Amino acid sequence: MPSPKLLIIAALGVAEITVATSLCQNITIPVTISAENTPLNFAPPLTNFDATNFLLNSLKAIRDGVQNPQTTTISGIYNLAATRCDPESGPSDVLQILTHGFGFDRSYWDFPFNDHNYSYVNFALDHGYSTLSWDRLGLGMSSHGDPINEIQIPLEVAALGALSRVARTGNLSSTGTSYGKIAHIGHSLGSAMIYALAATDPDMLDAIVLTGFSHFVAYQPVGLIGFHLVQANTIDGFTDYVPGYLAQKDTIAVQTDFFAPGSFDPEILDAAFLAQAPITVGELATAAYMGNATIYSKAPVLIATGERDLIYCGTDCLAGVTGNMTSVLDLSEIYFSSTTSFKTAVIPGAGHGLNLDYTANITYSTINEFLSSNGLGV
Repeated sequence: MPSPKLLIIAALGVAEITVATSLCQNITIPVTISAENTPLNFAPPLTNFDATNFLLNSLKAIRDGVQNPQTTTISGIYNLAATRCDPESGPSDVLQILTHGFGFDRSYWDFPFNDHNYSYVNFALDHGYSTLSWDRLGLGMSSHGDPINEIQIPLEVAALGALSRVARTGNLSSTGTSYGKIAHIGHSLGSAMIYALAATDPDMLDAIVLTGFSHFVAYQPVGLIGFHLVQANTIDGFTDYVPGYLAQKDTIAVQTDFFAPGSFDPEILDAAFLAQAPITVGELATAAYMGNATIYSKAPVLIATGERDLIYCGTDCLAGVTGNMTSVLDLSEIYFSSTTSFKTAVIPGAGHGLNLDYTANITYSTINEFLSSNGLGV
């Protein structure tokens, strides 16, 4: 049987594309993973009526976590679709692994609107970093699966950990390029997954950047209703998704949850809707996985969230702060007991979809200045 390294190398080189002044390669990475998922004993919603009932009946569990002490082991070999980019000068010593959240695939990090002017990948490359963006397990061009009992957050976190190990050991390319340090950067659910990875495998991260994130969860049910979720297979482009995959119905849903008034180009709404990716019932039910765990990683931590983020700040990250707090983002500091550096940044006027706002470059500069000031400069 071929070694895992040979299997990985054989999957590389599917396509090469040029981004800015760098070389990017779309790759497929096979990973063997196992996780303790939560058995969910209900049938998939078959209609939009059923999908709405599921959401209304599950809001508290989605916010606080499914109260089910039982777990079931899910194991398998899965393909992860990713795009690896290196600067024109060659691979950086620091790799940024980019994990998207609800509502998007990896294109969130290299958004094509307005000639890629919103591209975080381009920004990172221009500052000398290598990047690896990927489609979360179950979505996009990565392996799909049972949307209830298989594609859950624990298995996706296991996939992220496996992806990190592949990068760490130099198996992302046929040349065996390895990266000395790995900075994990996430958005929304992707940030929650990085948080869970830090809880379960703290030595896997050299820097933790959580965007569109906080521990202030009071408004998450409002945000979930705002998604206006329907059966994914009723949306153009998603007809191959089985019941149990859900998607946003229209641009109003995108605007409600991802944007704040005056913070974005109205023409980007259609582009964001067309670029959306589905989510699974299993993801929703396990979104709070490890959400309040103490993190023992020593990696420096940055939390950057839009001032008017609906989901994580109730449209005002500065409201209701007490004592020495500067924003609700400071609520997270107690969970990072071992970090060498903890910093928060409220992005002025921005909504939840930071990469698609007028203030995107402020977010990007904040991230890369943080990395540089914590020993991950290039």
